[in-house]
Amino acid sequence: MDVVHQRLSEKQIQNFTALVHDFQYDRKNIYTQLNEQIEKVHEKAEQKISLEALHYEEKFLQLNRQITQQIKQLEDFKTALF
Repeated sequence: MDVVHQRLSEKQIQNFTALVHDFQYDRKNIYTQLNEQIEKVHEKAEQKISLEALHYEEKFLQLNRQITQQIKQLEDFKTALF
């Protein structure tokens, strides 16, 4: 078990594993690790929302620039026609 846990740690997925030799003795460590993982899930969800918000804000600014350019072109056409 120790070798498998060590190899998983080398692959950087040790946070998703628990090394248990004695359930009664290791219980506190298991619950602590589970609690940390739950907190990380919430953090990752918040980060994802933040990234999505940044993406949408950038998209909004890009569309805003395009609309502004089109309005300027239409105003130039209006000026040329009248």
